[in-house]
Amino acid sequence: MRFINRPDNPPELKCKSAVSILISSEFLRMQRLVDLCLEFVHVHISEVIKLPIDLNCINSGLITKLANLFTVEELENIEDRRDKLKGKLWMKRVESLLENKGKKGNVLQCCSECGKVYSKKFEKQLTCKNARPYIDFHGNVISYHKPLSTWKMRSYVQNMRSSKKLEWQSLYWKLWGMFHLLKCTTCDEYFPICECVKI
Repeated sequence: MRFINRPDNPPELKCKSAVSILISSEFLRMQRLVDLCLEFVHVHISEVIKLPIDLNCINSGLITKLANLFTVEELENIEDRRDKLKGKLWMKRVESLLENKGKKGNVLQCCSECGKVYSKKFEKQLTCKNARPYIDFHGNVISYHKPLSTWKMRSYVQNMRSSKKLEWQSLYWKLWGMFHLLKCTTCDEYFPICECVKI
């Protein structure tokens, strides 16, 4: 009520009550207060996690908004031994990484020739040793990956999470490495970063 009556001079948020106020303000559709609470939790995440409160009451939409406030460097530095919130924040970063679709979006495909999983946006930069080669307009011999039509990206990601028992943080970096390339100084070919870092 103090926030409603005095919007120019709102009460000071505290770690003990910030989560409760966040949930209540979201229920009451007080967007400005929601944003203030999210920013407060973002800045004081270490103190909030240490409190003896159940953070499972924060709904998925708020977790998404909170995750978007963090840089990956900040997420890396969060200390959360009981995984009260950190895992969920990384999960939202994974979802965000995979929702970036479109012409230059993050879409994974599996090659029907070699079985390798690769990013669709790099299909003209990555070569396949098993694919049938052809000569381009410049006289270069090239062999590209050919996508397997029955392969599903979501199933692949879920399988990495379940069968390999990857934590959300490790899964994020594994996927991030698939969506970024490096160029070999020896053979002059591109390759995904995940191939040079074992996760």
